[in-house]
Amino acid sequence: MPPSISASRHTLVNMLFTAFGTDVDFEHHWNNGIRYYGTPLVARLGSKPICQVFGSANAIDPDRDCSIRSSHGLHNPSYLLLHALFGLADRSVETLRVMFCTTLLDMFMYIDRDWFSLVDAIDTGTIPELENIEHRHLHADPVRAAELRAIGPPSNTAGWAKSIWPNLKIAPSTASGAFSSTVPKVKYLLGPDVILQTPRFSSSECFIGVTYHTGDLNRFRVILEDGFVEYLDVASEEVADNLCAAWEAEPGRHYELVLTTSHGLWRYRSGDMVELLGFAPDDGSPVVRFVGRRNVEIRLDRALLTEAQLVQSICSATQDTIGQVMEFTCFKDIRKFPHTIGFFVELAQESGTTSRQLAKQRLADALSSTHQRIESEIACGALGMPTIRVVKSGTFAEYRKWRGEAAAMGMCQMKVPVVMSDTIAQEWIMNRVELEI
Repeated sequence: MPPSISASRHTLVNMLFTAFGTDVDFEHHWNNGIRYYGTPLVARLGSKPICQVFGSANAIDPDRDCSIRSSHGLHNPSYLLLHALFGLADRSVETLRVMFCTTLLDMFMYIDRDWFSLVDAIDTGTIPELENIEHRHLHADPVRAAELRAIGPPSNTAGWAKSIWPNLKIAPSTASGAFSSTVPKVKYLLGPDVILQTPRFSSSECFIGVTYHTGDLNRFRVILEDGFVEYLDVASEEVADNLCAAWEAEPGRHYELVLTTSHGLWRYRSGDMVELLGFAPDDGSPVVRFVGRRNVEIRLDRALLTEAQLVQSICSATQDTIGQVMEFTCFKDIRKFPHTIGFFVELAQESGTTSRQLAKQRLADALSSTHQRIESEIACGALGMPTIRVVKSGTFAEYRKWRGEAAAMGMCQMKVPVVMSDTIAQEWIMNRVELEI
């Protein structure tokens, strides 16, 4: 393959601003102790209020004025809580927009934890003490506070978000690939009348595609406004001669996307694998499904399991045994011989006890269905039964915060890897296990 040029994800993502209205007034210094002025948290596009939970500068509301100062980016728990506060104060919110749907879970968790102080703040107009937040002004609204108290915190309340925001219609958020495990819990809290929508297929390097059908979380129409996309069959040798254009690709096959962009990247290997589903009948654009990241895998002695296979296996094997898995990671479990695959899961609610004994066998069966060698390797003793360890509630939100602080990036930008290779991170996760199945 020709040499590729790697763009800086930190720079490209953190320099993204979205401004609504014409009177945006902010200062922004990334390198000298971040100071961010004038973020009302609930923006208005025309007459429609949008609660945005990422680093954007929004229109100024004189009743909702605050500033944020942080040496580790804007997406820390204080930032999420501040968004939650102003979002809760406005019952007319129609859209909850986040980059990843794990951020919605994080925000709901923090709302649940600090519910009483948030509602009291709306009642009195006094912003609570939050780390790295310089207080300005919040308009007191006792009527809204009483309404919130009558509804109560998220906890495990079906349709809670729709109760809080009666006009809520859509929650644009990445919910495909490794994020798919969070979808049932997010939909449960949003309610059946709120659309959870993956709005686009993109990377820091290039805008790749848009949603093909409303409500379909993993089907995208590839567009060429930002660059040119070539397709590398994942079953072929990784050489330039095997690249093909869209019209040469075959539906049903898996490809890695190779990008040439208007910003100077030439045949940049994205690492994103897609399945070509076909072509849009109106304009012939390729329609794809995101499969997973290439080379995110667990290598066993005689088998290799990909990110997509691992996600599919853990999600299908646990729903009716230990319960719904919200988030997970995995790596090789070498505590005893034979070695195996160790899964670390965070559950939507406390694990039941009646079907726990079935969980490991169901998981082994699910893994075997994705790779023909798994069953025989377990049967001959070359591979142990997969292990499942349940971590404390909120572990993966704390992981994002921990990794974000270490990398001087926002927690909303941090992803929990499907396969965790960092030994320090592995130890961090193992220290938060509360139950082994």
